[in-house]
Amino acid sequence: MESFSEDTFELQELPQSLRSSRKLVKDFLAKFDLTYDKLDAYVGLFVDDKMVAGGGYQGSVIKCIAVDPIYQQCGLANKVISYLCSELWAKGLANLFVFTKPNNSSQFTGMGFHLIGSADAAILLESSKNGVADFAAALLPYRHSGVQGAIVMNANPFTLGHRYLVERAISNCDHLHIFVVAEEKSIFPFAVRKKLVEEGTKDLANVTVHSGGQYIISSATFPAYFIKELSDVAKTYAQLDINVFARYIAPALSITKRFVGSEPTDALTCAYNEIMQSELPKFAIESVIFDRKIKEKQPISASSVRGFLTKGDIVGASQFVPATTAAYFSTPEGRMVIEKLKGIDG
Repeated sequence: MESFSEDTFELQELPQSLRSSRKLVKDFLAKFDLTYDKLDAYVGLFVDDKMVAGGGYQGSVIKCIAVDPIYQQCGLANKVISYLCSELWAKGLANLFVFTKPNNSSQFTGMGFHLIGSADAAILLESSKNGVADFAAALLPYRHSGVQGAIVMNANPFTLGHRYLVERAISNCDHLHIFVVAEEKSIFPFAVRKKLVEEGTKDLANVTVHSGGQYIISSATFPAYFIKELSDVAKTYAQLDINVFARYIAPALSITKRFVGSEPTDALTCAYNEIMQSELPKFAIESVIFDRKIKEKQPISASSVRGFLTKGDIVGASQFVPATTAAYFSTPEGRMVIEKLKGIDG
């Protein structure tokens, strides 16, 4: 095999804000049957004008790593990953995540990453030695006696449908733990969503509201969740997300039931619920699906509430949310969110 020196390879940053750079990355990944995913940044290693290795990141997730087979023995993947880690750590992101195929596990564990979740076709690793273990340990003070249940919700925003699901759930357990998705990919900021869930359930004594952190249906545990496209990849990440929940989160709080609402319209969420029903029993956790609350012959949903707000119809939106959420709509911060929604629609 031909030998290569360090000087053979030139590292170039490929700004993803430029169409030409995105096309270069897309074409490079396509050679390896990899699909381009949204990226904050991407770097490539070049020999002359040919990209022979590359990798990028979005948020704290490193992804789209690929190396030309001719250069597989040159340690190029390690060079790319080391560079990306340095960049992200410099940005203050202490814990980084990687999705990869199971047969790539040793490559990343050899670079100091730690396996935290597995599915049939993918694994999830993090750079922190005790990241998920520390997150689980922080939940221990919130343990309660009796049957423990859980709901995971985005609550964008908290609606009467969410409230109905909570009420049904607490009638089927002794204490309910609500995990609010912490990922900032929703029009309502995480702090607002969590606050509205807390305010909307504060009259219920046996409910605790938690942040989902980096381990509950976030871009770290289930990036495909935010791409409304049903595929085998999405199913794999659903398995992965449920695996992390069942292995770390549920044991910390002795959770034996997880509740969800039925999903009559969104195919991806419906598939997620089906996978949850098949996977959770493997960990002695019961999956319980309740029919969604209906109002005016339609299931109450956060998307329909956002639809009213997009039109500036606060009165219409308020019919489908608790008084605490409706009150937020009229605050200065709430009005800013509504104006942002209008801008997106326009």
